[in-house]
Amino acid sequence: MQRPQYVRITQAEWDSMKPCDRALHVARGLDGVREVGSNAGTWVGRFLASVGLGTGFSWCAAFVYFCETTAGIALGSLPAKRKAAAVSNWYLWANKQGRIRACAKRGRLFYWLDGGQGHIGMCLSDGEAFKTLEGNTNKAGSREGDGVYDRIRTLNMLKSHELYGFIDLSDLG
Repeated sequence: MQRPQYVRITQAEWDSMKPCDRALHVARGLDGVREVGSNAGTWVGRFLASVGLGTGFSWCAAFVYFCETTAGIALGSLPAKRKAAAVSNWYLWANKQGRIRACAKRGRLFYWLDGGQGHIGMCLSDGEAFKTLEGNTNKAGSREGDGVYDRIRTLNMLKSHELYGFIDLSDLG
């Protein structure tokens, strides 16, 4: 599998990694992407197209799907393409697959849901306070932001939502 040009590691390093680690490198390569307008722009359009949508939609889940599939995780191993556009569908899929976990770990996805609306991103570290990379957020941590940001999230912050947790994709290839 060819490494994307924006990923700053060698092809040999890329080839030696597990897909979940590749996904983090894909996300890191996209840190700093910003919307043009509202939920639009070249990269946002690519994220949304990966789940079968056009511009104008919330895109945090599409960002995750784009990173995971670009990293080589097989489409049949993830939520169905169109369903992967919604955080609630990631939760339903992960729950059915037995992939929900209680703590942050590098490579896992974090999520929260409140009344059907939510947010999802990628964990870069473990612990009660964990580093993340997220799409459609901002410096303040909104679920409807303007770009891809690295952030620090806490388990206590997640606990303030109706439904929250972590999704383990470590065994997918």
